[in-house]
Order: sequence, then structure tokens, then C-alpha cells
Amino acid sequence: MDKQLIDQIIAAANSDARLHAAQLRTAVALGLENAQPPLHNGCAATLSALLISAGVEIPFTLGAGHLAQRLGGSGSLSRRWQRIDVGEQQAGDVGVTYDLKSPPGADHIYLVAERLDADAMRIADNQQAQTHTRYASGKDKTPTAYFLRPSGLAIDAAAPAISAVPLPAHLPAQLPAKLQATILEIAAHSEVARYDWPKRGVAPAGYIKGMALAFAKAYHNLSIGDATAVAMAAAAQEHNTSTDALAWYHEQFAALGMQNDKDGADTLRHLYVLLTGLGMRESSGRYCEGRDKGASNTAADTAEAGLFQSSYNLIGHSAMMSKLFASYAGSTELLSVFQEGVHCKPGDLENHGSEKNGLAFQQLSKSCPAFAVELAALGLRLRRQLWGPINGKSAELRFECDWMLQQVQHAVKQAMQ
Repeated sequence: MDKQLIDQIIAAANSDARLHAAQLRTAVALGLENAQPPLHNGCAATLSALLISAGVEIPFTLGAGHLAQRLGGSGSLSRRWQRIDVGEQQAGDVGVTYDLKSPPGADHIYLVAERLDADAMRIADNQQAQTHTRYASGKDKTPTAYFLRPSGLAIDAAAPAISAVPLPAHLPAQLPAKLQATILEIAAHSEVARYDWPKRGVAPAGYIKGMALAFAKAYHNLSIGDATAVAMAAAAQEHNTSTDALAWYHEQFAALGMQNDKDGADTLRHLYVLLTGLGMRESSGRYCEGRDKGASNTAADTAEAGLFQSSYNLIGHSAMMSKLFASYAGSTELLSVFQEGVHCKPGDLENHGSEKNGLAFQQLSKSCPAFAVELAALGLRLRRQLWGPINGKSAELRFECDWMLQQVQHAVKQAMQ
């Protein structure tokens, strides 16, 4: 039922920053990397990206007619939005125009940000960088044929039930089983799950699912004031480029419309976008990856291990990271998720050196992916220079990952209400 998302949809419609991000996402999808609005043939892509950012569970969609069907059509995959007559529209509605020229069909789709009167509206679409005025009657544009409004109708029962997805063991205790099933479904059907990472290929299925669940846990922990999550979600400071990966990557984030200048969920999510790219660069998403055999780091405190090729010397004198290390002792949280699609080689499980804590760190990093993720996320904010792909900025930021994590964020937020 999308009716409960109406406030988020209206907020997305009235946010120029989110519209800009949606347009950038569309430009990338259409192969128009440096394009500025108007984006030709990008109305459905822009609107679907905006709706995804508001928590509506639809795929990134090309084609006004296709998106109209997904929102208000009669098929089993329809969101069952209600059709509204022209003149009765309000903020949060989606307008659909219909062109009788050959070939006839829906030729534009947009989101109403504000109703001015029965005809005039402020709308968000692919045609301008900010919300702008459009008339339902058309005037110098195609008249709007009808509007679609988020409804309280249940999605067709013929569609597969997310709650029926079998859950693996060793999942975060903070998250209810039904929510975790939803997150696994979001990750499995995301675009980033199919993305071909340069020189690394498509990620193991468990890697994207595991990163989605790890972010969900971090977002939940942020909502209850957990100190580690708060530190990870702190605003990036321009002068901290020597220690903070978000500050170091400022230009790359800015180019994608991702701002990290405020404390909170957006900064936390963007950190996990970078972390996902780092994991693919360091281990190809393989939770059990052993140390780089071509390097000489064989001491227990410098031998790298796990998804992000972290080593015990990352912890240094940080009380927060030491506490994190101790808190995960003996845990295998998220192991069964990250195992999907990964075959570990005997050499991967070999640990190096003799110092007790260093050996324990290597073992835990490979047997408890939840620890590996959380420690690396904190490490990127405090000691980014320990990762070569971060220093060289070769860890890739992907729009698709941010969209996936936005859906996870909305799912967690709704579950906590």
C-alpha cells in the first residue's frame, strides 16, 4: 500500500536536490553522462528514480506508458494507484499525458509538487532542474489525460510474498525477520546486484544482500543513538581529507549529487555506497579473502583479511574500534548471507603471524562479515589512508547502490514506526 508513503512522495517532489539526483541517475542510464535538463525520453526514468527515493517499490523504468502501467495498470505487477480526473489532482499525484499522434500512447509522466488551482500546478520532471509550472489543460504542451494517486489498495496477491522468502541463519538481532526478508528481496532485485564492476565482474549474490542488511543494521543503530553509527554518520569536514574517506572523495560524491555535509542518514548511506565499491575492489565481494600473497605483510597485525582486506593495525589506539572488536568476539553474524555465491579456497582460511590479537582479528574478519563491514565503515571515517583503493580513488561509487540502499532505508524506517 503506497498511500502511507504520500508524505515522502510529496517531499521528494519538492526537493530540488533529490530531483537533481534523479536526473543524474537518468542521464547515466541513457548514456548522457554530462547532460543537463531537459533529458530527452527521460521522464519515466526520472520519475521512477524519484519514487524509488520515496520508498515506492518499483524498478527503475523507461517509458511513460510502462511506468503508468506499473503504477495504475490492471496487471499483477501494478501498484494499484487510483485514477483521478483532471481538475481533482493534488500534491503527490502523477500526471499522465496522452498523444494521439502515431504511434499513439502516453508520452509524458510527471509528479505534482503543489496544486495551484484546478489547472495550474508546480511539477517535478525531467524537463527542468527545479520544480516548474505546468497546466493540466496543456496550453503549449500536451494536455494531461489523467492522474494517478497512491492508494490504500493491497498489491495483487498473485505477486510473490516477500515475507515468504526463506531466511538464512546468523542475521542481525536488531531487525525483525519480516523486515530482513524485505531487505533481501530488495537487494536480490536491485540493479547493483547485476552491475559488472570493472575488472571484478558481477558481485556474488550474497555480497549485495549482506551489504544491504549491514546498512539496515547501521541505520537502525543510528536511530537509537548508537555511538559507532553516529560517528559513521557524522558530516564530512573539508579539512579532514587525510583521515576521512568521505572528505577525500568529496568531488566524486558531489558529481553524483550526493552531499555529506550534514550529520545523519544520507551521510551514513553514502558511506556504505563507498564501502560497497571498496569491497568489490579489495576482495571481489568474497568474505573469506585471505591476505595479498604478493605483499610482504605477514605479521599478525599487518596481514590483511576479509571483505575489505583490513588488518589489526587499523584499530590502533581507537577505543571505539577496540570495543567493536571485542563486541563481535565469537560471532558469525551475516556469514550465511555473504556465503551465497562464494567458494573459499584452502589458502583463504590461512591466518598469518603469531601475535594473539592479530590472529583473532584475521579469523573474525573472515568468519563474521558483519564485523568486517562495521569496522571498515568506521575505519573509512577515521583512518582512510590504510586502503590503497581509497587513496587512489579507484573504489567506485555507483548510483545503483545508493538507490538500493534508499529502498532499504525506507523499509527500516517504516518498520520502526
